Amino acid sequence: MLPDHETVDLTSSQENKSIVQSRVVRPSELTESELQAWDDLAARLGHPNPLFEPSCLIPAARYLSNRDRIRLAVATEDGRFYGCFPFQAENRWRAIRRPLFTTQVRRMQYDGTPLIDPERGDEAVAALLDAVSDAGDGVRRGFLLFDWVDEGPVPGVIEHGATRGSYPVYRYHAWERPVVRRRETMSYRSDHGGKLLRNLGRLRRNLAKQAGADVRFVDRSGDLGMPDTLMRVEAEGYKGSTGVALRSHPGEAEWFVEMCDGFRKQGRLCLYALEAGDRPIALQLFLRGDDGLFLLKLTFEEEFAHFRPGIQLHLDVIDHVFAETNVQWIDTCTFEGNETLMHLYPDRKDVVAMVAGIGGPFDRALLKAVRRARGAKQALNRSK
Repeated sequence: MLPDHETVDLTSSQENKSIVQSRVVRPSELTESELQAWDDLAARLGHPNPLFEPSCLIPAARYLSNRDRIRLAVATEDGRFYGCFPFQAENRWRAIRRPLFTTQVRRMQYDGTPLIDPERGDEAVAALLDAVSDAGDGVRRGFLLFDWVDEGPVPGVIEHGATRGSYPVYRYHAWERPVVRRRETMSYRSDHGGKLLRNLGRLRRNLAKQAGADVRFVDRSGDLGMPDTLMRVEAEGYKGSTGVALRSHPGEAEWFVEMCDGFRKQGRLCLYALEAGDRPIALQLFLRGDDGLFLLKLTFEEEFAHFRPGIQLHLDVIDHVFAETNVQWIDTCTFEGNETLMHLYPDRKDVVAMVAGIGGPFDRALLKAVRRARGAKQALNRSK
C-alpha cells in the first residue's frame, strides 16, 4: 500500500518563487479549508475538469472498489492550491511490466486533465512530480501516466514542469474527441442532412405510437430521483447484460448518487430526458465546468432501441443547450473512435496521453528508448 500521508518540502530557485509544500494524501484526509481550496482551484481554471474535483473524487475514494488505492497529489502555498490530480498504483504500462502510477482512478473515465493553475503551473507540476516520485510503498514506481488530457495549455505546462524537475516526459498518443461549440445561428441540425432528419422524425412519430404517448424533451436536472432512474434504465439494457452498468460494480451506485448530489447543490448537474408520458425513454447526464458541459452518462430503454432514442436526445440536448442556456460548448468525453458521436458532434477537441519518467536511471532510460522506437516506427509508417 502507499503511505497514508507524505509531505515533501520543496524550494524553487527560479525568481525566488517556491511551492512551499507538495504532498500525497488520501482524499479523506483533507480538511474543510483544503477542500475549499481545491474547489477554488477548479473554479478559476480556464480548462476545467469536473471529474478531478472534490464532488467527484471524494465519493470515489469513499465507495469505489479501488478506494484504498486512490491518492491525491497536491501543490500548495499559504493554503492556496496551485495544482492537484488523483493517482493510483499499477503494475505495468502497456507491454512494459514496470510498476507505475496512473491518473486513471475510475472505471470508464474519459477526461484526465490535471487541475493546474497557470499562474504557477511549472512550479506546481515540478512539485507534484517530486511528491509522486517519493510516494511508493517500498516499490519504486518508474512512470506516471496522464491519460485523456485536454490538448489545451495543460500538456505544455506538464512538459515545462517536468523539465524544471528534470523528469523526462513523452506524449505517447493523441486523438480527436467529438464536441460541439456555440454558433451564431442555430444551424446544428442542418449538418446532418435532410434524409437523416426526416428519418429521425418518422422514428419519433412511430416511437410515440408504440409508447402510447407524445414524446417530449424534459429537463430533469432538479429531480432528486433521476440518477436512480438512470441507473435502473442502464442496468436493464445491454450495459447491464455486458457488465458495464454502474450497478454491476460494487460501490459505483453509491458514488454516482453522492456525486450527483454534490454537483446538483452547486447548480452544475444537468440531466436531460426524452420521455413518453411519464416514462423515460433516454437519459443523458452532464457536469458543468466553466462555460461548458461534460457528458458523463447516457442510456436508453432497450425496448425502444429501434427508434434511435439516444441519437434523438443528443440532437434535442444540443438544441436546448444553445437556445436556452449560456453554455458555449458540449464535450462528449467519449472514448477514442466512437463513430456515432463523431457523426453527431461536428467539432473536435485534441486529446493527448502522456507519461513522465519519475523512477531511477533505468526507468528514465527506458522511457527515452520507448520514445525513440515509437518515433522511428511512426517515421517508417509515414514513408510507406
